[in-house]
Amino acid sequence: MKKSSTLSLKWQLITLVVSCWLIPIAAVAVIFGSMLSRSYETSLQQEIENSINNAAAQFNIRFASVIDDSKAVSYDGVVRSSYRSYQLDGDSAALYTRVNEYLGQRFSRDEKYKAVFISFWNDPDIVSYVITPGIQAYPTIRNYRTNVDPLILKAMETEETAIRFFLIDGEMYMARNLLDGKFSPYASVIMQCKKDVLFRSFENLPHDPDPEITIDGDLIIPAGSEKNDADYRYINTAATVDNHEINIRAAYPKFSIWNDVPSLKYAVLGAAGLVIPLLAIAIIYFYRQVTKPTDILLKASEQVRSGHRGYVITEMPKNEEFRQLTDQFNAMSTELKNQFDQLYEEQQALQQARIRTLQSQINPHFLNNTLEVINWEARMAEDDKVSAMIEALSTMLDAALDRDERGMIPLSEEIRYVDAYLYIIRERLGERFCAEKEIAADMENVIVPRLILQPIVENAVEHDITPCGGGSIRVRAWRDDRKIVLETIHSGSLSDTDRERIKNIIDFNGAQRKDNVGLLNVAQRLELIYKEQGKIDLMESDGLITIRLSFPEKI
Repeated sequence: MKKSSTLSLKWQLITLVVSCWLIPIAAVAVIFGSMLSRSYETSLQQEIENSINNAAAQFNIRFASVIDDSKAVSYDGVVRSSYRSYQLDGDSAALYTRVNEYLGQRFSRDEKYKAVFISFWNDPDIVSYVITPGIQAYPTIRNYRTNVDPLILKAMETEETAIRFFLIDGEMYMARNLLDGKFSPYASVIMQCKKDVLFRSFENLPHDPDPEITIDGDLIIPAGSEKNDADYRYINTAATVDNHEINIRAAYPKFSIWNDVPSLKYAVLGAAGLVIPLLAIAIIYFYRQVTKPTDILLKASEQVRSGHRGYVITEMPKNEEFRQLTDQFNAMSTELKNQFDQLYEEQQALQQARIRTLQSQINPHFLNNTLEVINWEARMAEDDKVSAMIEALSTMLDAALDRDERGMIPLSEEIRYVDAYLYIIRERLGERFCAEKEIAADMENVIVPRLILQPIVENAVEHDITPCGGGSIRVRAWRDDRKIVLETIHSGSLSDTDRERIKNIIDFNGAQRKDNVGLLNVAQRLELIYKEQGKIDLMESDGLITIRLSFPEKI
């Protein structure tokens, strides 16, 4: 049932109080907070931008000094003259010593560097260096030769005198080629910088001590930690030092007036505190006088709709209006139960009449065929078969006439009807007919509708086995998940027309009284007795046709 879109009285009252009290107070608080927030955020952003710009200016000075140091190595001429002497006398030890002494004099006390290396292009085994105090020499030199030197020299092959910056294993390196008199690179100076010194000015930023820094498009200092863009704003600062473009991207958290101005929060909470008691009193009153009686009526109507007809509300409301509604509901529920009971009894009587009518529909062709066989046996010779066939016929007539008017019988009695029918058919077809039974041991006392299985067996014999001059049939019975399953499996095949006709009979889709009357009879009675829980299934496999009945053990 579609729910109504109309608000309940409780929510109408809450809406009224919110509209008249909370909304005006909240509007004033929001306007005041927005003005204060905008002013404070502008001031905060200006302060952060000034801090970042000052830090960037100090960094630019240190960065420029690093570039000047790299130029000095080229302009001093010490390394170039030492290399020229090496080319004449081939004394690599003298080259190594002179360059090391020069690097030590110039950089050993410079706090901006961890180490300075000079690698010679034509003599890769000669690497002069200086390690500043406090830095472990052996691991630094080994890492340089293994991981840094091959990578940087390869990248510097086409750079001439250009300066390149590298970030390798978290360490920052600056490289510059040294040129000889013919302006050809003969060595590269590679400076391993101390990032904590070079970027010291950024440590004092108020909100982001680890900004992201790129030099000439290469990431030199990654952001200190991942940040959610929804919670942060970013400031970008760019500068050019000696034709090198430096970009700094720093983050600061977005302003929250509730966190940064607690007094505003307390003011709003205090205003809301004036409204909450009034709202609570109104809600409690409406709950007791309106909401609770309404919920009781709704739950009672759910009880009636779920099948508990005649349900009576015993808890009476405390106001006259709902008391009258409750009395009217109780009277309506009682009357509904009386009418339903009367209708149910009439329906039961009608259903039993329909079942008895269906049970009386016995195929007259079967009786004629049986009498013909008995007559034939009697004329040919006296034989015990005649007596047996008469007994079988008597059993069948008892089942059809239902003298004691029992609509439900034990399965053992239904199997007796099937046995009587199969005996007559065996005498009629002889060795051309074979019948088997597989009945579970605990199934004999199960209660089933009268003549629910025999018409299915008869249908199989008359429509499939007899026209073919013989065949086989197997009757099975077992329990499956609290359901009774009765099954016949017989030899034969179905044409598309036969298959469609049987499907129509099972589904009551255009089935005629002349079409497989036994199967139609069973289908109708299953539907009347068990509704949708009674099923008939048709299956075919390897020249066998299976009709399976399934229905609950208890109605």
